[in-house]
Amino acid sequence: MLLRTQTMVAAIKLEVMTPPAESSDEGSVAVDFYMPPICSPTVRPGRSAEVAPVISKQLSDVIMSQLQFWDDKLEGPVLNKRKASWIAYLDIYCLNADGSLFDAALVSAVAAFTHLEIPLVSVSDDGRVVTVPGELEGKTKLPLVTR
Repeated sequence: MLLRTQTMVAAIKLEVMTPPAESSDEGSVAVDFYMPPICSPTVRPGRSAEVAPVISKQLSDVIMSQLQFWDDKLEGPVLNKRKASWIAYLDIYCLNADGSLFDAALVSAVAAFTHLEIPLVSVSDDGRVVTVPGELEGKTKLPLVTR
């Protein structure tokens, strides 16, 4: 019996963005899937793998279609309507491509979102986002937007 293994590394970086006027009550997710030459002998240095943008698009479609998961995890991706919302950059790197890349990438994306820790933040009246250290949670003048 031959076992096929895929190894993926996923990371999420959060930033605050100004939401577009037409969707001021939504956050955003940007998904990038990378296949460096180390993942497979068919991937050549200097050229991106042809399947990488396809997997990025499929992952983005699946993640954005699961808006309930997104809203529950980020407690609503909007920090302050029309002023600030979250954008999550999901980067997935394939380290070993030997099987179903999409399935392995999706599992790594779910694991990354499951372990995502949202920082405590407040939004001032002028839309400036302030990170609040955990020990100052009850001592801020501005109300916390995330918990």
